[in-house]
Amino acid sequence: MKRLFAAIALCVCVSTTLAQVAPDAGRIQQDFERGRVPPAPPRTPAPPVIEQPARPALKAPDNVRFPVKGFRITGSTAFSEVQLLPLLKDFVGKELSLEDLQRAADAVTLYYRDRGYFVARAYIPAQDVRDGIVEITVLEGRIGGVTVKPIGDTRLRTQVVEGTLQRALPAGNLIRQEDLERGLLLLNDLPGTDVRSVLQPGATLGTTNLVAELAEGPLFSGEVDVDNHGNRFSGANRLGGTLTLSDPTGYGDLANLRVQAGKGATYARLGYAIPVGYSGLKLGGAYTGSTYELCCEFAALGARGNARTATLSALYPVRRSRDASIYLAATFDAHHYFNETAASTTSDKKTNVVNLSGNGDFRDAFGGGGLSYFTLGVSVGQLNLDGYAPDRAIDDATAQANGSYKKVAYSYTRLQRLGESFSLYAGLSGQFASKNLDSSEKFALGGPTGVRAYPTGEAVGDEGLLANLELR
Repeated sequence: MKRLFAAIALCVCVSTTLAQVAPDAGRIQQDFERGRVPPAPPRTPAPPVIEQPARPALKAPDNVRFPVKGFRITGSTAFSEVQLLPLLKDFVGKELSLEDLQRAADAVTLYYRDRGYFVARAYIPAQDVRDGIVEITVLEGRIGGVTVKPIGDTRLRTQVVEGTLQRALPAGNLIRQEDLERGLLLLNDLPGTDVRSVLQPGATLGTTNLVAELAEGPLFSGEVDVDNHGNRFSGANRLGGTLTLSDPTGYGDLANLRVQAGKGATYARLGYAIPVGYSGLKLGGAYTGSTYELCCEFAALGARGNARTATLSALYPVRRSRDASIYLAATFDAHHYFNETAASTTSDKKTNVVNLSGNGDFRDAFGGGGLSYFTLGVSVGQLNLDGYAPDRAIDDATAQANGSYKKVAYSYTRLQRLGESFSLYAGLSGQFASKNLDSSEKFALGGPTGVRAYPTGEAVGDEGLLANLELR
């Protein structure tokens, strides 16, 4: 089993030397899929606009003061008086003005808002103060209704917007920031969708209605790109294009076509994903194909081949907020790889792989602010080399990769702000394997997101560890 270790721009390889090996269909397809720079973090919607009504309050001349022996808090269900009364201890046993009493109510409001109840407010209601006990009333803010307000031409169905927001914030529930954020972010995760929220007073005191302003981008969008991230034996320079179809059915679905080609390799992927229900769950499928023909040192071999992959996937956001998001994913891939030279077939193999993974991103204020990302995935696969008997015989006598295998892959990256002009990027990634793996499942050090001294698709192994540290 080949193990690889790399740190910064230094590569140290254990248990084997890095001999120059001709890439095959599995390796070339993996290079296409891993050669692109990771996308930017997902968008976060604008904070909700809150329209607050004037609160009913105690009226008294400015020179009137009230001897206060204690407080009584009404309207609070999220927190008990035992939790709230200690906030008011500095106001007890004094003669307080109306302004002082309002500061006491503001302390209760701040307690609520620091814990995510951002529309809650406490106030001093009109009352007769008896025995020195002052009443503070809390309007905690419960969701009343949800209304969708389309802006311009939109395709997304109203029921999708309402259903997603009502799933995150059921009618009658207290309005918490994390619940509202989840609903809005799930909607903004839909392709081409921009949803902003306005909170308005409800029909009854203490309720708040949510108005979702919905805007949507064009149905079709596309981009063209050029890079030099390809495998050097099939053409490092590549031209690519992506065509995206955003929300064609009105249910928040996405269809895209990705094509890319270099001197001796082509790649195409057709994918589709659609939300199921209103919880954020998405199901998808894709079909990928690639071809290659080697050049340079391997041109004399006439080595060429193709890869085909069918994919089924599911993605669920366990947590979705501005500061932290965690996703669980499950995928099933059915691969078929065919390789040959001018003289004969070299391999005809199939692999079925189930992958369970989690990934997430976190924002924090540590050291001036930063972003952290993680991924962790477990794969269980079955490699079948029976398509070409000589290849199976060679494998039985050497690598013994045929049959079932397991793999664990992980990564962690941190982008740390360093003042106004600089940031520090640190990354750690690697994988463990139960046995020798097929080329399509190996860990690669080379490429734009690894050790740049190694070209894409080189310095590969069954197990590996890669560390990056960059000043940006």
